[in-house]
Amino acid sequence: MIESNKNAHRHVITGDIADPIQMNEESCSVIYGEASLTMHRDEKKLEILKDIYRVLKPGGRLGIHEISLTTNELPDGFGKQMTREAIRATKHPIWIMSVEDWLKCLIEAGFKIEQQFSRPVHLLEMERLIEDEGVDGAMRFMWNTMNNSVAAERIMEIKTFFCKYEKYLTGNCVVCRKPE
Repeated sequence: MIESNKNAHRHVITGDIADPIQMNEESCSVIYGEASLTMHRDEKKLEILKDIYRVLKPGGRLGIHEISLTTNELPDGFGKQMTREAIRATKHPIWIMSVEDWLKCLIEAGFKIEQQFSRPVHLLEMERLIEDEGVDGAMRFMWNTMNNSVAAERIMEIKTFFCKYEKYLTGNCVVCRKPE
């Protein structure tokens, strides 16, 4: 499903990234994805990135923010164990790539990397909640969590997962461009 929101300065489209983008080639200036590609297997990630490349105008930018591994150098079986625990905690399919593999995937899709930076995964820490959502948003999140025991339990499972694997996970932000 695609939803459209227009104003004088921009045209925002919201849709399911897993579906082919229902837009003409070279019709977008900017596309931004927030933690949506990690929910797809690696080969699907590349397919999605190639479709994004198709609809971007030459010089168009893509920005992504994805949970990523800090390294490809993991002990045998560790990555599979961590993936199983991530799926159990989030109750959603999740395939986490390393920062290095994200950059390779973006380049393979045709993009030129302009900027990359990482931040610790502290998504459910109060300081980060306030930083990301503002005081009102953080308070609303806490209120909703306290009044929904199922949500509170799930959030604690996710937080436990993030804490357990903190040294192996990072928030990976990449801005890249389709060459002119």
